[in-house]
Amino acid sequence: MSNTLQQRDYYKIFTGHNQLDGYDNIHLGYEASTTEVTFKKDVLTYFHYPFFSDTVALKDSTLAFSGATSGPIPAMADKIFKNLGGYGENTPWGTPSGLTDGTWLCSWLYAPDINTEPVWLDRYYNPGRIAYEEALQGTANYTDYITYGAPFTDIPTVLTFEAGVLYSYLHVGENTASMLVKTLAGDDNSHLKLEVNNWVNSPIDTSIYNNTIMINPFNVNDVIDKTLTNGSLNLENYDFVDVKVVYNDVINIQREFTVAVDVNHNDWNNASSSQLVGCFTGDGGYGLFYDNLKYFPFFVVPETNFGHLIYFNQNINAYNDIGTNSSVGIVSNPQHVAINGDGELYVVDTFTLNNKKIIKYNHLGDVLSYYQTDSAINTFILSGDNIIVVDQTYTNILDGNLVLKYQDNSVIFTSGTKLTFDYFGNLLQIVCNDIKCDILNQVWTVGMDNNLYYDGTLFAGVSSVQKIAIDPNNDLWVLSDSNTINKINIVNKSITSTFSIGVLNDNPPTKNISFVNVYDRTNNSNSWYAIIVHSGVNDRTVYQVSLDGELIYSNSLIGNINPLEFSSQLTKDNKALLSFSFDGDFTGYEWKRIFNNVKYANKPQVHFRIGMNALNGLGQTINSQSYVFKVSVPVDGFEDDVNWHSVAGSFKNNTMKVYIDSFKLSELCISNIYDINPLKKNDLWIGTPNGKADNYNYEVNTRNLIFNGKLNNVRFYDYELPEWFQSIFAREVLVANDLVWDIPTADLQYIEKIDRFFKHKMPGSKSPFYRIKLSGLGITDPNIRALIEQNIQEAVALTKPAYVELLDIEWVD
Repeated sequence: MSNTLQQRDYYKIFTGHNQLDGYDNIHLGYEASTTEVTFKKDVLTYFHYPFFSDTVALKDSTLAFSGATSGPIPAMADKIFKNLGGYGENTPWGTPSGLTDGTWLCSWLYAPDINTEPVWLDRYYNPGRIAYEEALQGTANYTDYITYGAPFTDIPTVLTFEAGVLYSYLHVGENTASMLVKTLAGDDNSHLKLEVNNWVNSPIDTSIYNNTIMINPFNVNDVIDKTLTNGSLNLENYDFVDVKVVYNDVINIQREFTVAVDVNHNDWNNASSSQLVGCFTGDGGYGLFYDNLKYFPFFVVPETNFGHLIYFNQNINAYNDIGTNSSVGIVSNPQHVAINGDGELYVVDTFTLNNKKIIKYNHLGDVLSYYQTDSAINTFILSGDNIIVVDQTYTNILDGNLVLKYQDNSVIFTSGTKLTFDYFGNLLQIVCNDIKCDILNQVWTVGMDNNLYYDGTLFAGVSSVQKIAIDPNNDLWVLSDSNTINKINIVNKSITSTFSIGVLNDNPPTKNISFVNVYDRTNNSNSWYAIIVHSGVNDRTVYQVSLDGELIYSNSLIGNINPLEFSSQLTKDNKALLSFSFDGDFTGYEWKRIFNNVKYANKPQVHFRIGMNALNGLGQTINSQSYVFKVSVPVDGFEDDVNWHSVAGSFKNNTMKVYIDSFKLSELCISNIYDINPLKKNDLWIGTPNGKADNYNYEVNTRNLIFNGKLNNVRFYDYELPEWFQSIFAREVLVANDLVWDIPTADLQYIEKIDRFFKHKMPGSKSPFYRIKLSGLGITDPNIRALIEQNIQEAVALTKPAYVELLDIEWVD
C-alpha cells in the first residue's frame, strides 16, 4: 500500500445537465504533486515513467519504502525490467540509457533476510553459460563492476527512471512464492517426499509418492477449515482426533532432510503443547514441537521400598506401573526423581550400593539411557539441559543424554546438602531439609530443626515443617507433619490461608509437593493444581488440590501398584511395606519455573528434536541406548497474532537448524559419533506426539496432548534446503498487498469523476438531492474520513448549482 496518505484539496466542481435518463456525472477538480502507479501482486505490470516527472535513480526512489518485496535471489524479490528487446537509441519508449547487449537481466531488491536493509542491484548474466531461469535463482554475488567471465554478476544498480520510458515491474506475492516452492522438489519432483496441503474432503499427499494419510475419527466438518483454497487441518475441536502419515520407506530419514509445516492459532496464549509434525519417539525419528511452557505430559511417584514407578497423566489418573528391579530378588530404591522440560524422566537409586546408576526413562518406563558410577550417588539436580550429579568423590556434569561432560572435585559434598537454583539460574548448596527460591530471589529453607527460614531469618507461626514449594502465583506452600498446609505471601511474610489435606495424624507421613498445569481439551481450558503425595501408615495417597486449597481428586498409591510388576518379595501380605518417601522434581514444575525464566524469559518455544544412536569407529551402533538432540527457540512473536507462521527444521552434516518465518534462529552441531537411527520406522504424526508404537495420547490415556490450532503445508524433503530458500515458505503463507508507488511530479491539476444519483419525482423531473461516492482511496480511519467529508461539503456548498443539494457522502470500500 502507499507509504503516505494523500490528502486532496478539491477546488472546483463540474456538473452537467442530462435531462434524458435522470443521471448526471459530477466531476471534482484537485491538485496533486504525485501520481500513483499500482503494481498488482504476482503479475507483470507495464508502465511508462511519467513525462512530467523528474528523472530519478532507482536507488534513490521510494519503491522499497512503499512496500517492495526483497529477497535473497531475484526469483524471490521484486524485479524491474527495461528494454530487453534492444530497441536502440530512438524508440517510442524514449531514449533509455544503459547497456542493451542482452546480458542485462533485471534490477532486483536484494536482502538476505527481512532484518537487513534491502538494496537494489542490477543483475547481468551470460546467456551462453547459464539459462534465464537459472540466472534468476542464483544467490547474490555483487561487486562494483561487471564480471563478464562469470555466469552472472550483481552490481549496485545504475538504473535510472527516465520520462516516457516503458518499464515492467513484477511484485512478488503469495502465488509467486507458491510457484517457487514447487521448484524445490527438483526437475523430476523426486526430492519432495511428502506434501500435504489439500485437506478438502480428505487429505491428499500431492507429492509423486502418494503417501497414505489417515484421520481418525474423520469428519470433514470438524477437522477441515475451508478458509484457504484447499482447506487446512483444523484441530480446534474438543474431541479426540489423530492424524498420521503411514510409514513408508520414502519418508525414512537418512543423513540429510528438511521438514516444514505452517501453523495458525486464533489465541496463541491458549495454544496447547504438542508435536506439530514428526515421527519422534525419544529413541529415534525427528519432530517439530510447540511448547507453551505449561506442558506436563505426565508425572511420576516412585515406590521406594520394592522399586516401582507409578506414572500419572495430566488428568491425575495412573496409567502405568514400572518395576525398577534390575532382576528378581534384588531390591531397588528409586528415592530421587526429576522430569525435565521435554517430559523425560531421570531416576537415581540413592542408597542401594548394588545399583549406582541414573536412568533416563520415557513416558512408558522404557530405558532410554543411563549413567554408571563407581561411587555412591548422594544427590543430583537437573540444570537446564544438563544434570549435576554429586557422588562421594566428584561433582559430575552430564548432558541430557547422561553422557559425562566433565568432573569437578573442587566442591566437597557435605552430608545433608540440598541443591537448588535461584531465580536467575545460579546453583545454591545449603545444608537443610528443603530449599526453594522465590521470584524475588529470596531463599526459603526448612532447617535441620524443621523450622522455616527466609534468607536465614526464622519465620514464626509454622513448625514441624516437612516440605515447601512456590506455586504459580508466587505464594509459598508449607507442609507440616500434621495435615495442615499454610500459604504464605512472600512479600509481606504473612500467612494468607490455612487448610487441611489428608489424614491428621499418621506417625507422621512423609510428604512431597509440586504443581502441574492441566489442559482440558473438552472445554479448551488450562488450570493449575498442586500435587501432594502422602506416604504414611494410614495415608498413602496422591492428592490433586486447587490453588485455593480445595481438594479436587485423590488416588490411592497402593491401589495403582501393578501386581504383574511385583517383585518376589512383595505379596498381598506385606503391602504395608510399600513406601513412597522420595525427593526431587517429580512433575518437572521446578525445572520449568526456573529455567523457562532463565533461558527463554518465560516465552513459548518451538523445538526441533532428533533421536540418534552412538556409533563405533566402523559406523556401527555400539549400544541400545538412544540420545536426543534438540534445538529450541522462543516464539513470543506468535502471541496475539492470527497470521500463519512457517516452521521448519533441517539436518545436514550432523547439524540441526530451526527456522521460524524464514529466520534461522538456532542451530546445533552434533558429534560424528552419533547418527540418526534408521531402524525406527515410525508413522509420521501431525498435531500430536508419537508414542512408543502409537499416538502418545493413547499410551498415556488422555486426549489433552493434541495441538488445538490449524496446520497446513506439511512438507518433507530429502535434502537440506539452503537458508535463503526458507523465506519462500513464509512468503507463501503471508497474504501480500498490491504495491502503490507515489511518483513525485510537478503540481498538476486533475479532474476526478464522482457518481451522482438523482431520484425521479415524476417523469422528466429529477430529485434535487444527490450522493457522492468515494472509492479506491484506501482510507479506513473514521477521523480522516470525517475530515474529508467536511472538506467536500464545504467545497460543494461554494460550487454547487442552486437547484441541487448534497444528500450524503458514501464510502465504497
